Amino acid sequence: MKKIKLSFIGVGLQSQIAHIVNFHKDKRVELFDIADFDKGLALEVHKGFGFSGIVTNSVDKLIARKPDGVVITVQRPLTAGLVKKCLKAGLHVLSEKPHVFCLKEHNECEKLQNKSVWMKGYNKRWALAAIEFDKNYKKYLRLYGKLISVEMFIDSGNSWLGSKHHAEPTLKRKKSLGRKNEYPKWIKGKNKFLYESNWNFVSHFMDLLEFFNFKKIKNFKSYIGSKVFKSMFEATKLSHSFIVNVSYSKLNHNGWNEFVTFTFESAKITLRYKSPMQKGGSCNLEIMDSNKSELSIKSYKNDWTYETQDFNFINQIMSLKKGKFKKIYNGRISIATYEKIWKSLLKNN
Repeated sequence: MKKIKLSFIGVGLQSQIAHIVNFHKDKRVELFDIADFDKGLALEVHKGFGFSGIVTNSVDKLIARKPDGVVITVQRPLTAGLVKKCLKAGLHVLSEKPHVFCLKEHNECEKLQNKSVWMKGYNKRWALAAIEFDKNYKKYLRLYGKLISVEMFIDSGNSWLGSKHHAEPTLKRKKSLGRKNEYPKWIKGKNKFLYESNWNFVSHFMDLLEFFNFKKIKNFKSYIGSKVFKSMFEATKLSHSFIVNVSYSKLNHNGWNEFVTFTFESAKITLRYKSPMQKGGSCNLEIMDSNKSELSIKSYKNDWTYETQDFNFINQIMSLKKGKFKKIYNGRISIATYEKIWKSLLKNN
């Protein structure tokens, strides 16, 4: 089959060390055009990875050259607008997270999706440990009883962990287009910064809740302490009768401690994530059975969530061409749930 022509909008550090390296080695892909403000950087990336097309600072020109798909890795306020433009042109899209900042904007993007693939950059759902947990969930219910609680902790530290550019920026300052995030209309003043920063931290894990099909979270109690929203919430009155807690730390260090623990009646199962930039073994599956004294740990040595995600982006495009496509409609429940948390927060404080 003819190769998938893939263009890039934004080729900075994350694009270089996460996505381009994966698509470069995928024999089904032809690296095509690049659009970036930093033309010197883009030319180096274009040469270093063997892109066959052009370098431009015009997204419209990139779209007019009709690639099959685009990878969008840009400043967050720009992402949703570019997604809309590319989907409207009928292109397949992989956009980095967070994919939007309000439910309204998600719905606008989704309406334009039609027969295109739109994969959001929530790579944690692509960890092999998470996929295995999801497949075996009913078995765990039989073995360990009903689900009592879900605890999520996010301490990201320095996610880059020594990762380096293939090509360094040539512009002295990061250029901004002046575009602002589209927040819900009821988010005002200083809450905009809190809304954005917390969404950036928790969006991966909100997506995991959506991936695991915990769709009936309806009511929330949110907490504020020391004038800072701690992004800790508690779900109540659930049809599944379980509690969800999310907390995070913004520590500036090189450590990494992110996990999701599912507490059943007689066991705890933890998905323990490593830095997404750590190739090989992105996440372990740990089971502590109350009837056993030893912790069971299953690691996935060849697993890298970015690689699995990028590989499946091409898989979906190929499946669509063969008439066997099934859309992944994720993102809507996670942003809708986050808005519910904030509405509850504003109502109760």
